[in-house]
Amino acid sequence: MNKQATNDALLWEQVRNGNEKAFEILYYKYHPFLLQTTAGIVKDPEAAAELVQQLFVKLWTNRHSIHISNNLKGYLCRMRQNLLYDTLKKNGTANRYYNTQLEQPRVLSYTHVEERLHARIHLQKVKKQLLKLTPRKRIVYQLVRMEGFSCEAVATQLATKERTVRNQAAEAAMEIASYINRM
Repeated sequence: MNKQATNDALLWEQVRNGNEKAFEILYYKYHPFLLQTTAGIVKDPEAAAELVQQLFVKLWTNRHSIHISNNLKGYLCRMRQNLLYDTLKKNGTANRYYNTQLEQPRVLSYTHVEERLHARIHLQKVKKQLLKLTPRKRIVYQLVRMEGFSCEAVATQLATKERTVRNQAAEAAMEIASYINRM
């Protein structure tokens, strides 16, 4: 174990025991790094600051149940990713619900029964084809195209390159479109 890991392990042990000074040291040591990298992901400084603040509050609140054996920085980064994913998931769900509520009266008042039936059939075809995609393409397609997450956010969550996510989403869309056009 290197010196940094040893120092972090000792620091974390003090934090787990309720040492507020140790927590303050941990905060000032990792806050700038987490804030900078989070701001690079979400592209909104206020949202990044809020997310990092949530991370440290959660870390302090749950310190007794968190066991970090060797890589404190890695744990904090994973914790940030999980919070980011939860936030994106919550916002995506809220946005979809809000958009559905806005569009629903218009759909009911202007859409004919036959058009709605065609839309349902189309959706069933898409869902059927989704099951034929590889698991990775299916996840990427659902997150990017159906839930509205950015390619960058999905790449971060899946620990892959943004370009890979873009390619997988495009390939999945082409496969689904090809299937639907054959029908």
